[in-house]
Amino acid sequence: MKHIIFFIRSAILLLALSFSLSCKAQSGCFVQVSCRQSITLPTDSATIFAQVASTGPYTSVWNFFSGPLTVTPVSPAALNTVVRNMDSPGVYIFSLTATNSSGSQSAKDTVIVNPPLKKHVVRVVTVYSDSSSIIQQ
Repeated sequence: MKHIIFFIRSAILLLALSFSLSCKAQSGCFVQVSCRQSITLPTDSATIFAQVASTGPYTSVWNFFSGPLTVTPVSPAALNTVVRNMDSPGVYIFSLTATNSSGSQSAKDTVIVNPPLKKHVVRVVTVYSDSSSIIQQ
């Protein structure tokens, strides 16, 4: 009896897996974006990367999805493009959508913009034995 239940569960899992793979293949496009990256101000630009696998000719476009400021990729139709003017700290999310005759698929890429590093100012004060002379450097 245990073997029959195992067989039925395996058959259902295999059926579900083949259904999800065939649904994925019907869209005709597969989009993969680069890993999440981070920059630290004053650097305010980053390059976002993507790859598209398609069963035929396709078009692609990068769009701003969310973030503290609305910014536009320099070349929205290119798979690899620069995004500039992210001069407010926060998380910026961009979406690449690839479309062909069978449908479209999107994927999101994230750029984390960190605030500038704090600069520590060190003052050197030299006091001579004659306390009337203090030199600051």
